[in-house]
Amino acid sequence: MDGGANETADLDIDGDLNTQEDREIYTIDVSTGVLTRQTSNGFVDSVPLFGRVAGEDLLFRYQDGNIANSEPTAVSTSVPTTRPTTTPPVIPSPAPTAMPTSEPPVRPTAVSPSSWPFLDVAVKPGNWRYDNVKFVYEYGVMTGVKADQFQPDVPLTRAQFASVIYRMAGTPKVSYKGIFTDVPAGKWYSDAIIWAYEKGIVAGLGGGRYGVNENITREQMARMLMEFARVQGYDTSTRADFANFADGSQVSRWAAENMRWAVGSGIISGSTKDGKYYMNPKGEAKRVECAVMLTKFIQKYL
Repeated sequence: MDGGANETADLDIDGDLNTQEDREIYTIDVSTGVLTRQTSNGFVDSVPLFGRVAGEDLLFRYQDGNIANSEPTAVSTSVPTTRPTTTPPVIPSPAPTAMPTSEPPVRPTAVSPSSWPFLDVAVKPGNWRYDNVKFVYEYGVMTGVKADQFQPDVPLTRAQFASVIYRMAGTPKVSYKGIFTDVPAGKWYSDAIIWAYEKGIVAGLGGGRYGVNENITREQMARMLMEFARVQGYDTSTRADFANFADGSQVSRWAAENMRWAVGSGIISGSTKDGKYYMNPKGEAKRVECAVMLTKFIQKYL
């Protein structure tokens, strides 16, 4: 029962429901533990029901008007000086103080600058130039001309393409032989050209020269790729007629079978101009065009 020191409770006890003279009213002062009895004829007396003795709360039992014994009470008789509150002193806020954002502050990029070295090939996933250069670079068959330059529109040399073929073969060990006058020992292309020549993949241009610095043509690339596939044991039986190309008659006789294989395998698809298809067999192949042909070759065979 909550209250102050003067709060009381009345008990109306009838000893005999038919005798009003015997009516007695009992009052309990909850702050002191005193029971007061008042009879109908005006008699008043009081006794303690509980109290604190030697620092312990006790409940008193009476017999013949006297305290017979006492025992500890389970309920403290002390009255709190402050009413307890049913709510905490600080009400938590149901909403955060700062609204979360649905987007990260910095959008992630498809390729981090540290993983893409070439400043002259824009990072554009889905763009044929980027996709093919990225493929051959990550596959390890083409590198940059400089650390940060791929030079996609620069023609590829015969020495560079021999090195590409050599990398696809796994750079096997080679013993140098002085086969070509323009291929000395110890150059970055020496092992590649000697290995490719011994395997029947490349031939010279006559006069004892390989032509290391000459730009490679599309039909020369087709021949070298087909011969490499043969050496590796790949199926090279696929053929397609290139008569539908407007410049098909320009294919060299020695390269005819190689171009039929390249067209049939989808490695060379040609380009269109004024509604006509062109192979450009004797045209110099740019480095990015080489990347396209190598990507198609690797995806087909490796």
